[in-house]
Amino acid sequence: MDNYSASGTINAVTATPGDTALGVIASPLTRAKIYLITLACAGTPADNMVQWLIRTFTAVGTGTPVTPTALDLGAPASQLSARQNYTAEPTFALTIFDWPIHQRNSYTWNAAPSKELTVPATANAGIGATPIHAVYVGAATATMHWVE
Repeated sequence: MDNYSASGTINAVTATPGDTALGVIASPLTRAKIYLITLACAGTPADNMVQWLIRTFTAVGTGTPVTPTALDLGAPASQLSARQNYTAEPTFALTIFDWPIHQRNSYTWNAAPSKELTVPATANAGIGATPIHAVYVGAATATMHWVE
């Protein structure tokens, strides 16, 4: 089993769920386990709580492709793919996490052993990270690490 990561950015956070920073997209050949998620705001710091939604999706949507990075330089290319800065949102199904995170902080979630988020081996399925805020309109970033 090999480990991979992908990072994505959304250039302007919106007041409603509408611009996903990063989506990790399943492959019909591989079930993957996401074990680490890092979320942050990259704009001018202020005293804002940015709401982050981590959600499953059943249709990919349109975003800029991101090439997953193998964390072992000898590993093959990832079976999963990723997209950032969505212009047409994925079709979201379930909200897994709903975290308010202060804009001046970054946040890292590490899965407890055997409690990773599973990306099913289903075409067009995946997991996305979406920031929401009514006033803050700066950039936000998300990174996910997974094993496949």
